[in-house]
Amino acid sequence: MSIRISKRSQALQASRVEPSAPSTMRGFDVALALLLCLLLALPLCLAYGLGRLRFELRRGLNGQVFKRRSLVMPAHLLGRCLARLGAEHWPVLTHILKGQMAWVGPRLRGLNEDLPAALAAVRPGLINPWFIRRHTAVDFGTEADADVQYLAERGLRHDLGLLLRGLLVAGLPARAGATPMRVRVADVVFDNLNMNEALSRLRDMLEGERAQQVSFVNPACVNIAATNRGYRRTLARVSLVLPDGIGIKIGSELLGTPLKQNVNGTDLYPRLCAMLEARGSSVFLLGGQPGVAEAVAAGIARQWPGLRVAGLRHGYFEVGEEGDVAAQIRASGADLLLVARGVPAQDLFIDRFLPQLGVKVAMGVGGLFDFASGRISRAPQWMRETGLEWVYRLMQEPGRMWRRYLIGNFSFLARVLLQRLGLRRPAGDVSMPAAAALPSESAEAAAQGVRAVLFANRRVAGDLPLPFDYPAAALPLGCQTIIEHLMEQLAMAAVTDVDLVVSDRPELLRNLLGDGERWGLRLHWHLAKVPNRPYGILAALAAKPARRVLIGHADVCLSTRDLMRLTCLNALSLQTDELEGSRWASWACVTPAQLRGLASDLDGDGLYEALRAAGVPPLMGGEEPVADLRSAKALLQAQFGDGERALQQVPAAWLRQRWGAMSPLARVHPQAILIGPVLIGPGCVIEAGARLGPQAVLSRDVIVSAGSSIQHSLLLPQTYVGANLELSHSVVNGSRARHVQWDVESAPASTDALLLSLNARGLHAGELLGRTLAGLAVLALAPALALHLGVGRLRGRLPSWELRPVVSGRHGLTGEPRFSLLHCPVQDGEQGPRRGARGRGSAWAWAWAAGLIDVARGSRSWIGMRPRSRSQWYALRPEWQQILAATPVGLLHAPAWADDAALIDEACAAADVFCAVQKPWNRLGLILRRGWFVKNS
Repeated sequence: MSIRISKRSQALQASRVEPSAPSTMRGFDVALALLLCLLLALPLCLAYGLGRLRFELRRGLNGQVFKRRSLVMPAHLLGRCLARLGAEHWPVLTHILKGQMAWVGPRLRGLNEDLPAALAAVRPGLINPWFIRRHTAVDFGTEADADVQYLAERGLRHDLGLLLRGLLVAGLPARAGATPMRVRVADVVFDNLNMNEALSRLRDMLEGERAQQVSFVNPACVNIAATNRGYRRTLARVSLVLPDGIGIKIGSELLGTPLKQNVNGTDLYPRLCAMLEARGSSVFLLGGQPGVAEAVAAGIARQWPGLRVAGLRHGYFEVGEEGDVAAQIRASGADLLLVARGVPAQDLFIDRFLPQLGVKVAMGVGGLFDFASGRISRAPQWMRETGLEWVYRLMQEPGRMWRRYLIGNFSFLARVLLQRLGLRRPAGDVSMPAAAALPSESAEAAAQGVRAVLFANRRVAGDLPLPFDYPAAALPLGCQTIIEHLMEQLAMAAVTDVDLVVSDRPELLRNLLGDGERWGLRLHWHLAKVPNRPYGILAALAAKPARRVLIGHADVCLSTRDLMRLTCLNALSLQTDELEGSRWASWACVTPAQLRGLASDLDGDGLYEALRAAGVPPLMGGEEPVADLRSAKALLQAQFGDGERALQQVPAAWLRQRWGAMSPLARVHPQAILIGPVLIGPGCVIEAGARLGPQAVLSRDVIVSAGSSIQHSLLLPQTYVGANLELSHSVVNGSRARHVQWDVESAPASTDALLLSLNARGLHAGELLGRTLAGLAVLALAPALALHLGVGRLRGRLPSWELRPVVSGRHGLTGEPRFSLLHCPVQDGEQGPRRGARGRGSAWAWAWAAGLIDVARGSRSWIGMRPRSRSQWYALRPEWQQILAATPVGLLHAPAWADDAALIDEACAAADVFCAVQKPWNRLGLILRRGWFVKNS
């Protein structure tokens, strides 16, 4: 279906991703800081007089290092009072006034921390979404995800809301470092787990032999347990007790035993359903009003079609009917039972009939069905993040909830404070379980999860238009690379640690994955010198703590269900005869003991034979075939090969359209024609009249010119498609295109400008030879430069150059320009060098000599694009911005000619673009033929 994007929809898309004017937010920061300086004038003077300044080096705007000030207050009474008022942080007002920090922004990084390129152009702040989530223990994602969401929604109104939320949660106790395994609050003992660990424990319960009970406990449940002996004893017998609500978090912090996360049932529910679907499990829904369980089942069928609902029933039945209900659950053959009947009825029912239910796990979920069915709407995200979800529930049902929240919350806090002061002891029938008494495993084993070993050593096939040493794991698959998809699946399978073995281009994979924090994983990097024999690391991993070790190759894609089944596989229970006829799929699940004694020189077939001899099933264990994506044909078919799989895995920050999805950092002209399914990655530019689809994937930083048609094709990053070019059934990388139908590769001449690579080539700013030559030239010209400065100062003249912020590319995530301070000629506005400094020619010559300093320090190249200000950069066409973003600023530039003076800017841009796509020696020849002395226009 062909769809033309309207101008109105394009404006709506731009409004969703464009932040408010930075000057407006900067003015707000300064105004608020000045107001606080006036209000705190006397306390500020007192604090500075009593305290001692302390300095810490931090990274600020554009990665610049500055000294972050703080006050160390004395230990006497007045000093302690000022410290309680936060006096040690008051010097931050000076940083806000100087522009080094803001009230709201990404977290301030230290010198030893990596600063993502997307955050370099944003001032670090005191308040950010991650700060709020950490204080309320709902940090289920990663800080990188929170930063991406903040950049997409950044604006004055959004920042003001974050500031107010930050003030609300700032008074909550900060999470401490040490976290015990079990936490007792009043009469209830909680298991202290984060979200991934809770999913891992639930998965292990589903694999176990005996039925187990799980309960969620909120402050109201603690109050009930204080007076209901039967419910209290039931919670003491439950296999897993999870905290539900901000009240339990506050209570545990006040008691000095902090919780890792607020693992409430509503946030756990979608993750649990995804895990059950991957395992091929079934669920029974029991509870809610008539019709509510049916609505929940319909929602499961829509979102998790692979999860079977074995049965359902409303929760309004009498005590005499409980036996019949238990028989119905047993007859269904469900693996998991969700009971939503309220506290304490649901937990008492599970406790009485657990051996008769026939399920592996029975879980009391309270009011979950009302939220999952849509009968009751959940609080907005900002209220959940600030711990105010109970206020929203009180506003929804004040008649039913006022006693629980207005009276029950104060009763709960009173019990916690009495326990903190030692004036209240737990009930005599409640004791803290020993860590070693955890069900079915020791305390040490409980802290150990599934460890994965990924081999990213295989190279791409020869028929792909990529360098021979390019890792196959970095190939795109829909919206992400193959290895990024695997990281998501491993996180969903509750894997905690991943050992990544790489051979070629480790920096490429490191830039893709970082340290794994985006998925909540811990990455451990290993380098294999011989790409086809990387398996020597396996024997060394036998000593690492883990219950199982998942072995896989990062270029072989498994479905989430197959990966989950393989993770849950008990390798010791399979006999060797069961492996007859199985096929090697490059994946296996073993125990650490089975890795001991493996030879260090194994190849792929040798590893298969070694695992087979140890009785390990090295196969996929699912119905779907293994997808080996190293060939061009297989890679192209996999993009949309599984129906709408690629569209279902679109990141949450992307904009979904009727024709597919696009990154908010992409730009599509309203007159472009798109026929779904189409995926458009970040940094892509689609011009008017271009035609995309069906089944077109543009990975990143791809330009499609007017009149071009792309269908059934994959365009790899940094590719330029010229005007009126037709591509079909092709994998394109720069100027190379592989046609899978004809099995041929073509590479048009660069002079035709049909297919070009946007990667900067040739003389980069960081080249050692260029920097060395520039350094020698600076040493030779240093006396002349010093003399010029001295004579100019005696005569009252300004230098012929100035340090000016110049666009030197743009950030890959935000698309905003990146600036560098370079030595440039002093200018009169935008018109060129200042004429009063010994003439225009001499001023340019001195500025050129000073520019050698930039080349020597690596912030400039010998040959490159002209330096441009922000306004000059935005005056360029989008496709030219894409090409020049990867081109360094040069000291020498390609000559430009224009008959009309009004066209000189466009002529200079065209010359820079033409020079950027040339080979190094062609660039140098261009400069020498046309005159190296051409000045910056």
